[in-house]
Amino acid sequence: MKVHCDTTIKMLDMYPFEEIPQLIFQGYEEHLCTFSSTSTFGNENIYNHFQLAVHVLQVHIHEPATQLMIILCLVLSTPYPLPFVNWHKQLEGNPKHRGSCAQWAAVLSTRLMWSLYSKSFSYESTGQTLGIKDMLKKLEQWGINNNLVAHIGWVHLTSGFNHLYYRFTDQIVLPTSALEE
Repeated sequence: MKVHCDTTIKMLDMYPFEEIPQLIFQGYEEHLCTFSSTSTFGNENIYNHFQLAVHVLQVHIHEPATQLMIILCLVLSTPYPLPFVNWHKQLEGNPKHRGSCAQWAAVLSTRLMWSLYSKSFSYESTGQTLGIKDMLKKLEQWGINNNLVAHIGWVHLTSGFNHLYYRFTDQIVLPTSALEE
């Protein structure tokens, strides 16, 4: 199956964004369809996590850091193959990725919101929603790992930490004011 992504950014959604842009919203809809209870891959806990991500995005959409996050998601989801940070911490195309650009943009926005709005997401899984710790494993298949998040400047690594891959807990979230500069 060949996936085609537009190579242009269409800012049909006027900046500042008043609602979730079509590309990101479509990605969330595709994920929700995939993980709904009526789907072959139905997983209520993942479904609930993506539902929560949509809600958090809608609640915080007017904040400058969220506006920046949306722009980053739109820009990074336009090239094909989609970006990936390799073992040498170099940005390259992800040759294994076969999903839609919309789903990738939704996954990236979810991953970036964990840093911005960490109090809205539980690190540990609850009975009904998959926590960040378990969702990290699910999102890695999209090539959106902690190295990519650090590479685009969304977070910084804790001082003195120089492993090839770092854990979610080994990052320092940039203050919102630094993201907005």
